[in-house]
Amino acid sequence: MFTFGIDDNQSVATLYDEDGGAALTLTTIPLTDIDRFPATRVIPAPGVSDDDALKQIAEALLSFLDMNSFIHIDPSDVLQACTSATVHVVRFRAENDANKAFSDALALQSINPTRCDGALVNIDAPNDILLSTASSLVDVVRDAIQPDAQIIWGMALDSQRDDIIVTAILAKKEEL
Repeated sequence: MFTFGIDDNQSVATLYDEDGGAALTLTTIPLTDIDRFPATRVIPAPGVSDDDALKQIAEALLSFLDMNSFIHIDPSDVLQACTSATVHVVRFRAENDANKAFSDALALQSINPTRCDGALVNIDAPNDILLSTASSLVDVVRDAIQPDAQIIWGMALDSQRDDIIVTAILAKKEEL
């Protein structure tokens, strides 16, 4: 079980492991300005405050780590993908044209996906989703980022959901 603590005054959020130890620091300030490692710099979407960006990534990471997910993302994979990186959280509704929805979401945030060398992808879907559909949504992200990028994905099923939401955390390693 992981928990988050968010310090709005310092624009820092911390992911804590089961033992209460700090597992990952998230910040909206440059990584060189903090002394907490491992660390991730969060780039807020246009119009999103630093505090809201930290809350969004906290929510996204906790959903990735949810033990009740159908396809669960391992905590060590989350830490490996995010540590010492700059990350963007990109959410899109996978409707008729998932490629366009993802491209539009990237354009809205002015993200060049070819510069991303890692991605965590979580699919929130109704119980009747086909594995081939989920796999094709991961391919939408895979096709947009670097060819050798590491992609880790998970899926949460919800009997109340009638649409599919894809959350992608796109990571680019920082030079520290």
